[in-house]
Amino acid sequence: MRRDGSVGRLLTRAFGVLVLLIVCAGVAQMTTVLVQHRTVDQLSTHVQPLQLANAHLRGVLADAQRGLRGYLITGDGQLLDSYHVARSAYPIAVQDVRDLATGGERTTVDAQVTRADAWWALAERQRQVPPRSEQAAAFVATGKTLFQEFLGANTDLDRSLATRAATLQRRSLTL
Repeated sequence: MRRDGSVGRLLTRAFGVLVLLIVCAGVAQMTTVLVQHRTVDQLSTHVQPLQLANAHLRGVLADAQRGLRGYLITGDGQLLDSYHVARSAYPIAVQDVRDLATGGERTTVDAQVTRADAWWALAERQRQVPPRSEQAAAFVATGKTLFQEFLGANTDLDRSLATRAATLQRRSLTL
């Protein structure tokens, strides 16, 4: 009977297979680490900052609405201060959201900014009418509708981002 190889050759093959398995395991582990790193990076540098910027934009508009409504109901000019502060913060808040939005998010952001701009246009007209007047009361229904449309668009983006954040968090934990 003839043997196919010497003991040295068999050991070389066995160690070669073992080294190949170790290299494959290392590559698989490195791939997992890279995917997890990208997932966490996307969550922390894109999704969560966009959620915060979107919430800030909602807060700016809510502050403006509260200040304007309070002024129109009471006639207290100090309540307009929060409106003016929000008005000056609005362009920055919009730019922050736009800077962070990518791809399909831009369409959603543009939709909510369009609705917010419509609300601001009406709010400026409201601000110029006498408080507690019939004119001020006439603006209430339109203003409420425009603000609700903005909130709907803002909430849609917020929900989408929350779903994406949850998916990324699950993915980072399961890798």
